[in-house]
Amino acid sequence: ITNNIYKKICTTTIHFPHNMADKRLYDYIVYGASGFTGYFVIEQAIKERGSSDRLAICGRNREKLDKAATKLQEELHCKKPNVLVADAGNHEVLQAAFSQGKTVLNCAGPYRHSGEGVVRACISAKTDYIDICGEPEFFDRMLCKYDDDARKANVLIVSAAAFDTVPCELTVNISQTAQKNLNGAICAHVDMVHTLNFGPGGETYTVNATTFRAAVDGFRAAQRGDLKAVRRTLASKWGKPPKCPDSWPKSSAVVSGLPRAIDERCGRYLVPFMGADAASVRGSMRYIYKRAEESSDNSLPPAPPKLNVCVGLQSAWSFAPFLFFGAIFNWMTKTDFTASILKSYPSFFTGGFFSESGPTKQERDALSFRTVSYSVGVVEGSKDTHKLTVCMSGPEVGYVATPLIFLGVANAIRKHRSKLRFQSGVMTTGALFYRNEDKLACELEERGVYIRVRRGHVPPEAFDQLGAKSDNNLSWS
Repeated sequence: ITNNIYKKICTTTIHFPHNMADKRLYDYIVYGASGFTGYFVIEQAIKERGSSDRLAICGRNREKLDKAATKLQEELHCKKPNVLVADAGNHEVLQAAFSQGKTVLNCAGPYRHSGEGVVRACISAKTDYIDICGEPEFFDRMLCKYDDDARKANVLIVSAAAFDTVPCELTVNISQTAQKNLNGAICAHVDMVHTLNFGPGGETYTVNATTFRAAVDGFRAAQRGDLKAVRRTLASKWGKPPKCPDSWPKSSAVVSGLPRAIDERCGRYLVPFMGADAASVRGSMRYIYKRAEESSDNSLPPAPPKLNVCVGLQSAWSFAPFLFFGAIFNWMTKTDFTASILKSYPSFFTGGFFSESGPTKQERDALSFRTVSYSVGVVEGSKDTHKLTVCMSGPEVGYVATPLIFLGVANAIRKHRSKLRFQSGVMTTGALFYRNEDKLACELEERGVYIRVRRGHVPPEAFDQLGAKSDNNLSWS
């Protein structure tokens, strides 16, 4: 992103499609706002807008919602946000609530239990839907069941619009765009590395237990075969994106087994990342290529890049806790009974890493992240390769960066909806913003989440925090 892009005023006339042209009471309805993450989302939305006007909070428990609304009023000195009471299991009530808004921001997980009802109600109400889901089984299942309905209703159903999985999706997409625009190259492979940086007071960190329970449910679904069943259905309907040619260069990352050597590009030990990032990118590529086939779009490269998704560790010893607790986690998700015990005692089974209280403000303030994507581009008819590094950096991932990214996605959709690759359907963010990455990047930069591009493969520390002022930043868009 160039300085010119950063300085560009991101104000655009907002065009709503026919299903949103009616005057609705709310721009955003935050579903699950009384939950741990949902509260941070509505809090950030009020801060950005300067008031709670045209915002509503929604959920099934009026007492908890009223308590959250009162807390927001006292802490932010604003008018109480409007409260809508609707249970995910009651379609008619949920549809009536969502018909009052232009977009539903769903923060109520685990999504495999309650998310489908919210999606179905949004389609019936002709209301756009965005969530922070990191559960591949859920967004694959929603694609199988509701893409046709969403397209008929001219509604966008967008999953994984937060730290799961925007940093990965966006840096991978920018790697492809940058390789094409800067080098005239096709992006052959991307090695993506998540790194966390602990500042003073951040020696310890905890995550809210809801995230842990969603992960348990996801692994249990995989153990039962639910995920395989959904993907079989998905493959029969959507197929797979084209396979990478064998002539494309292979990755040099060590991402299997125990970390054995420091990766020379980032100066860290690499281990596989067990989150939803890889599944989300694959899903986006499948969606893009399938719909391009439907519209006879020949502008895509012959295949999407190969992808490795990793976590970068400062020390090989820091992998030991992941190995130990991961083994317990894997064993205890093999049966419903042991999985229920695991969900009942998240702190005990993770050495205190997950807790009901989540991170303290001091812990949130001390943590930051960098996600770097190392890409290699190839030019047809040439043996030369081109290396680029794309870095996204921002504050604490779970409860600071997640609301910022989530609202950045929501606002980018509102401002640029008519110009995005797809106007309706069920997809993840990578598909929606493919070849329109600058529109989302601009919204994120305004919120303190920076994206920068440099030639060669450089370590995360090569990118200073003030990305807009980096002399080595490249124009990729």
